[in-house]
Amino acid sequence: MGRGFGVLVHVPDGFDPSKPLDLLVYFCGHNSCVSVLAGNAPAPCRPGGRVRKNSDLVGQFDRAGVNALLVMPELRVEEATGDPGQLGARDGFARFLAELLETLGPLGVSPVRRVALAAHSGGYVATAAVIQRGGVALTGPVGLFDALYGESAVFEQTALSGVRLFDLYTSAGGTDDNSRALGARLQSRMGGVVLDDRASAPTPEQWAAQVLIKKVPEDHSSVPLRHFEGFVRQCGFKGI
Repeated sequence: MGRGFGVLVHVPDGFDPSKPLDLLVYFCGHNSCVSVLAGNAPAPCRPGGRVRKNSDLVGQFDRAGVNALLVMPELRVEEATGDPGQLGARDGFARFLAELLETLGPLGVSPVRRVALAAHSGGYVATAAVIQRGGVALTGPVGLFDALYGESAVFEQTALSGVRLFDLYTSAGGTDDNSRALGARLQSRMGGVVLDDRASAPTPEQWAAQVLIKKVPEDHSSVPLRHFEGFVRQCGFKGI
């Protein structure tokens, strides 16, 4: 796991750089940092700072057993904002990936085959910006972990374009109404949409849907901790 230039990149054991490169880019929510969210235990973002809850993203990614890289841009450390900065500019995501691939050059990585996006909470702002004006064709699915606070039209169009969409929401904070409304609109316009307002873990059959909009029983901060691995398994990545 390496970190530099405001981004954490996790290279799983057994990763084969000679295979077409798959990336999962994860945008964090407010008031935390990628180093803690990636880890397997609560910890402070800064020495002596407040202990923040982890999401075990690296552990879940490894357990999924995929030949891909987990990329976590550090947008704002312990700030209550989803501002994506230059990542939200026109072609900003394309420039970000170009710089990332240059940094990864010593690994001998192949050209990018698939890019998937995921977001928790306020990370939806950066995710929507990347989809709208990032300058990179989205070939992998989009996962929202209690993150549909806005930009519903962007995610609706994403699903209608054929990109798989997974929206796991809770009953608090406002994502529930937005999620149900999005699910109803998509069901009226396309097939393969599962909309389930029961608070339970997704079943294997639900994970296989083209679009899954599902209430889960966890609290807001625990949604990625419990369900990130399930999403990674749906990204279409090759196994290690």
